[in-house]
Amino acid sequence: MNTDLRIESKVSRLISEARNAESCRDIELLGEILSPIWPDLDRRPDLPDVDRGEKAELLRLSGFYLGYYGHLNSKPDLQERGKDLLSEAIDLFESEGMDEEAGKARLNLAWRYLQQGSHNEAEAILEYTKGIFGSKRSSPVYLCLRMFECVTASAAGEFDKALKCVNSLEKAMKKSDDPGIRAQYHIEAGYVNTEKERFTEALEHYRHAERFAKMLGNERFRAIIYGNIAFVLLKQRRFAESGKQIEKAIAINRKSAQNGFLAHNFDTKAQVLLGQGQYGRALLAIDHSIELFSEGEDHAGLCEAIFNKIRILLKLKEIEEALVLFSSLVETARTQISENAARRFARRFDGLIFYPEGRGYKREVAEFKKYILREALNDANHLMKDAAADLGISQAMLSDILRRQFPELFDELGIKKRKTRKNP
Repeated sequence: MNTDLRIESKVSRLISEARNAESCRDIELLGEILSPIWPDLDRRPDLPDVDRGEKAELLRLSGFYLGYYGHLNSKPDLQERGKDLLSEAIDLFESEGMDEEAGKARLNLAWRYLQQGSHNEAEAILEYTKGIFGSKRSSPVYLCLRMFECVTASAAGEFDKALKCVNSLEKAMKKSDDPGIRAQYHIEAGYVNTEKERFTEALEHYRHAERFAKMLGNERFRAIIYGNIAFVLLKQRRFAESGKQIEKAIAINRKSAQNGFLAHNFDTKAQVLLGQGQYGRALLAIDHSIELFSEGEDHAGLCEAIFNKIRILLKLKEIEEALVLFSSLVETARTQISENAARRFARRFDGLIFYPEGRGYKREVAEFKKYILREALNDANHLMKDAAADLGISQAMLSDILRRQFPELFDELGIKKRKTRKNP
């Protein structure tokens, strides 16, 4: 046989096997399949001398693998290199007029941005791809595109829109012969229904997802599903059942050293233990979760874990430590996510200042707020305008808060009181 034909045959077989592993999200198997062309992840894949279309597909598969591997193992540098390979694949596909393949690579790239929390970049890629494939319902890219719309809506917190999206896809998914995308669909539908507090529907979707994951032999999907089922049961206060499910997820993720998923698992475990009144064990679990989150760039997950630690500290009556940690949480949320995220955590914190039995901590919270205002004013050299800007509020609002709640700070810091205007 001609040497070139033998090479092409091997490459075609490698691509086919790699696509199957990609569909199953079996990242370990995908790495093994790609190892003949990529023995060292610190270097670029060694692409064989085949046609440009196959080179582009090898780049896409390599980019998907490296980015997903980086996501699972909290390695931001690998995620960035994965995005570079995907961008290179898109350019090569487009130069060959392979629009379907370029569309799939674009969605791979959008997933990478979404999993890094870069929602605007992901949305821009989605809109561009929708302009090409939005009306091509027979295209395989179309179903993936619609799935991505559901995911981006839920990632943005638009759960009414996300629920409408997953419900509109139900019939199309039943006709699909791809167990991989059907498993992903039911996982996403389960998540959206959970956020809408439709817990019965959520559990039904997760049971369907588990069935497809077993068909695929994919432990990664099963770990995600067990973790999500645990969260639904937690919401229903079925703590013992939730604990069993989260331990199954932890066992799988620990075996494959998936620290990104383990961080979420231990956060859920801490909440289960909190619900059971085991505060000491809950504190150990949440500390491990925070440690794992700190290794990666899942800032939203980290902030949620810190908030849950505050809940545990309040139960342990460690009020001062909880208040100090809340200050750190707000700063992390503001700098790493958004000002709105910081405000959401502040509102949630206000709901924690009472124990169920009615013991209040208004004085401690007031002192903490006073401390924040004092620090902002000192940092701004007592200039109200600059302090207000640092706090993300108007100068008038800052002045009003001081005048009504903490008038003693005017004298303490030597700030002149702003006169209020009266209607004639």
